[in-house]
Amino acid sequence: MSRRVFLQSLVALLGGVALSEMAQTKPNSLFKPPDADWKILQVSPVAGFQYYQGEALWPQLATGQPIPLIRETGNPYDKRAVRID
Repeated sequence: MSRRVFLQSLVALLGGVALSEMAQTKPNSLFKPPDADWKILQVSPVAGFQYYQGEALWPQLATGQPIPLIRETGNPYDKRAVRID
């Protein structure tokens, strides 16, 4: 068995183990909506959260509170940037 075939087999095996573990995990076990009618559409990291005192905002947020998202097409670093207000 060549090194390349061995490494491909190892990666496939590890990937299969990880997928089987994920399949056994209940969906939405990490994020439970407060009401059965609620559906989580997206969970996303927020770039720069640690640079703008993001942790201090948690007490100000409430479940169901709308969060305005503003496109920042003029952002020189990311043309698809979205600002959270």
